[in-house]
Amino acid sequence: MKTGEKGLALIKRFEGFYGKPYKDPIDISTIGYGFTYCLPNRRKVTMQDRP
Repeated sequence: MKTGEKGLALIKRFEGFYGKPYKDPIDISTIGYGFTYCLPNRRKVTMQDRP
């Protein structure tokens, strides 16, 4: 399944962009528009990741 342009705009509006790692409301390390994994190797985001 792919997310269309309207879906992406909705996600961006509600998530907001954070260039540095942060803890989300349920204490999961997150970055960007709510990403919990870093690409390309799909490892989990940590609070030590660079912006």
